[in-house]
Amino acid sequence: MTFLILSAFSGFALVVLPIIAVRKYRAVWQTPKGLFMTAGLAALMVEIVHTAVLGNGASLWPQVFDLPFYLTAIVIGVVSGLFIELGRFLVLDKLMKKVRSFREGMMFGLGWGGLQTILYGFVVIIGAIGMYYIVGISNIETVLPSADKNELASFLQIQKQGTELMAGNPLLGLSPLLERASLITVDIAMSLLVILAILRGATSLVWLAVGFRTICTTSVLCLNSLDPILGIGGVVIFGIIAYLISRRLSESFTVAPQP
Repeated sequence: MTFLILSAFSGFALVVLPIIAVRKYRAVWQTPKGLFMTAGLAALMVEIVHTAVLGNGASLWPQVFDLPFYLTAIVIGVVSGLFIELGRFLVLDKLMKKVRSFREGMMFGLGWGGLQTILYGFVVIIGAIGMYYIVGISNIETVLPSADKNELASFLQIQKQGTELMAGNPLLGLSPLLERASLITVDIAMSLLVILAILRGATSLVWLAVGFRTICTTSVLCLNSLDPILGIGGVVIFGIIAYLISRRLSESFTVAPQP
């Protein structure tokens, strides 16, 4: 039960905290109205393309997933780095040319990861509620009287997985909150890096963002395959590194040439 409570708390925090942050910082930083939502919608479009490419690639080249897991993780990491960070660059360079200051970059990054976080929060809440009811069902036949054997077997498998999660480490219920908070920090740092690349005309900084995302995704996938706790720890470490990068980049914006 502790796992479900922490999961529901994580979901609630994921929905509420980005909204509180954007309301607070938009007023303090005087950033353009709608920047958070525009960046979030752009990120969703990039993510849709990214997911479609991964899905189609898995269908066209299924042998990639027959490789040792670390090689598969590298492929997924490279694709993620290319699509997410080059997508971010195209959005900022071609569609949002007025987003060039440090504060605007912070808000853009918050929106890029924040809108997805809010939507994910609702998924986590619904998942926690659904798991509570599914695990509590003692007689499946009375709940699904018309289900065939395959459907009943699938339901039992889901119920078993839910029971194992609830019986495991309850702190895993906080994993969605830790993961998304860290990834938003990464999105803020990468947004600042890409904006600085545009201001300076330094494409090497864009490729640095691609490389950071690639290493982050690959490392977390590999760690998560060993133990979910290690995966969470990996995400948090990259979030801390991204925070330090953002602090350093704040100094660079004071000397960056304006377009």
